[in-house]
Amino acid sequence: MSDDPAPKDARDSPSAAGPGPSGAASAGGSHVAGTGAQPAGAIEYDCSPWAQETRLVLRSLVAESSVPHAWEGTVLVVPGAFEDSVDELVEAALSTARSSIGTSRETVAYALWDFSAASQNRLVDSLVEARIPHAWDAEGDLVVHDDDAEEVEGLIDALGDPDGGDDLDGLELHERLSELFVSADRLVRDPADAKALRAARTAYESVSGASVPFGVDREQWLTLHRLVEDLFAALGAVGESPEERLEQPADPGDPEDGSGRDRLDAEVSGQRPRDRAAALRDLLRSFV
Repeated sequence: MSDDPAPKDARDSPSAAGPGPSGAASAGGSHVAGTGAQPAGAIEYDCSPWAQETRLVLRSLVAESSVPHAWEGTVLVVPGAFEDSVDELVEAALSTARSSIGTSRETVAYALWDFSAASQNRLVDSLVEARIPHAWDAEGDLVVHDDDAEEVEGLIDALGDPDGGDDLDGLELHERLSELFVSADRLVRDPADAKALRAARTAYESVSGASVPFGVDREQWLTLHRLVEDLFAALGAVGESPEERLEQPADPGDPEDGSGRDRLDAEVSGQRPRDRAAALRDLLRSFV
């Protein structure tokens, strides 16, 4: 369950001492001079050994920074001039990595199938913040050390009443996720596409409270929901919903005021919404 990344090239190797408790990731993702189609001087960070939730944290940190970047699957590519800045972001992401469950201590499992993915993600965030080692077992139950049980039960109680556990048949689930994939792909190309956003919201409503589908890794399922919520937050962070702003006419009394579409284009033209949509689209490939 460790998030230890692949070994770095010796010339780039940092100090072996890493953040967090024993079992957490202790070094940044490997990065070497860019090759192939990458521009000269590009740096690659191979984050493939990390847990999905840790890669998601790094995606968020990089998207919110001013660092030019691109993702090639689980590899982050940045200009070499930004290496120091990205190293700091990598360390920040790794500091959130969960501690692994040891084999020498008693554990207890909690069935959370009747909570939505959003609630389970909030619980995971609380566990990471509290530095409580945790894992998901083969049955999809949350596993923690027995001596952390009281604190964990308090965090579960804080979630409130169960808000999920809906069952979708395989065909309906595939259709909704396919619609979500198409919408995410459109939002990568145009984050101001209000029709694509409406379609994404409609598709997600059907799966937001669904139980983890049979045969789907729970961490992957929770990551999917987190990416959807992050995308909606990125597109709605500037106030009204994009759908509402799109319909607003220009103010005839203000020569500098553009139409709703013009203003929306300006608001979401940054990299953050596109990164969120691209991350969601890329993960959905494994579902559709």
